[in-house]
Amino acid sequence: MKWKIIALLTAFSAFAIEPFTAPALPKELPDLKVQSQFPYFTLGLGPAPIPFPFFGFGYRYQSGYNGVDVSVKASTVVSVTGVQGTVLYQYYFKPNLSSQFYVGAGPTCGGLIGGGNSHVLLSPEVVFGKQYKNEAGDTRFMQATIDWPTMTYHNHKVHAFAMPIVIFDYGMAF
Repeated sequence: MKWKIIALLTAFSAFAIEPFTAPALPKELPDLKVQSQFPYFTLGLGPAPIPFPFFGFGYRYQSGYNGVDVSVKASTVVSVTGVQGTVLYQYYFKPNLSSQFYVGAGPTCGGLIGGGNSHVLLSPEVVFGKQYKNEAGDTRFMQATIDWPTMTYHNHKVHAFAMPIVIFDYGMAF
């Protein structure tokens, strides 16, 4: 009797088990072979909420998910000039040269000169942006850079800005 029950259960369990199927692959796989490098020119406004115009030059390199961005920005308003140099590591969420979002981080160093005073600035910088190609196939990007906390050195004393410095940039490869 036991053998009949075991045979009956085995026969029914063969119909109850679903056959194994491999999981479906996503429709779009990120291209791990994405390689890109270009010099660029950038225009920006900041630090928010005061819209001072910024301009700069830089060089960007990308290999797959990872990238490096080296740039110099400057701004002149009346008698005060600001200069900032930055080296950033960038992570691209879905590498695709036609359109991709990224986040980056790295150190920035700069200075303010004018009005009889000078300040040296040092800060970590975080960047959020989108890089894309326009209809003509030219590489462009828009990004927000956030520097905080910013340490300044002036008159042999170290100070810290209480607010983050936010700059909005639009970049064009050349």
